[in-house]
Amino acid sequence: MADQTPHEPVLPAVQPVPGGLYGDQAYESALSSLRHAVAEISAALHTQTDPGRRSELLAKQASLIEMQHSLLPGDDLACAAARVRSQQVLAELAEPA
Repeated sequence: MADQTPHEPVLPAVQPVPGGLYGDQAYESALSSLRHAVAEISAALHTQTDPGRRSELLAKQASLIEMQHSLLPGDDLACAAARVRSQQVLAELAEPA
């Protein structure tokens, strides 16, 4: 253990991954996007009182969860589709009802 160099701060040497946290991993990025969209729907459901809107949100959430479960590493087209769908859902949630 005596041959180890003294501990130096790591933070100044950290470089961000181009494209964001999962910029180099399509599968992890897609899963992250899907999980984020599912969580946002859950938050919207918490305050939603309109039964029709609740039903619509639950259907979108179920669709995203199914997409999440069927997503496979290495299927770049499905990963890209999952990210696009997640972004669409988030945009729809941002629109006034």
